Amino acid sequence: MQKTIERELTLSGAGLHTAHIATMTFKPAEADSGITFVRTDLPGAPRIKACHDALLSQGRSPRRTSLGAGAAEVHTVEHLMAALCGLGIDNIVIEIDNMEIPGLDGSSLKFVDALQKAGIREFSKERHYFAVKEPIVAEEDGASILAVPDPEFKISYTLSYDHPLLRSQFL
Repeated sequence: MQKTIERELTLSGAGLHTAHIATMTFKPAEADSGITFVRTDLPGAPRIKACHDALLSQGRSPRRTSLGAGAAEVHTVEHLMAALCGLGIDNIVIEIDNMEIPGLDGSSLKFVDALQKAGIREFSKERHYFAVKEPIVAEEDGASILAVPDPEFKISYTLSYDHPLLRSQFL
């Protein structure tokens, strides 16, 4: 079933890439509304829907996942999006007063903790799923990702930088 949060919550912190301080207010949203960022610091408070059409190219914002709509952008959304996914939150409005999500502790943990404290509300409406029906490969600048059909959700991840101080990692 689709989910949102029970009550509003606010978090603040510095962005990992820009060090700009941002305050985010998370608000419950209706079923089927999805995840929407609202740039409250910009004229007209533009809305950015978290969807594949809103993804910005890595060339514009390297080493992070960024979304945009028109001139409005929100950067470094990956840890927050992972927290929302892990908690099964499909519908939420996230108001933010700067261009980059706060890094908090550098992981998803602080987002998960805060969202759980806000409470999770389940709708009586079924969640929408995407299914991988054939292998999908994406490659760019030496990085790649491969998704293959499987009846279970599994992720294998290898991180390998060409740097003497950073060893390869596998999870």
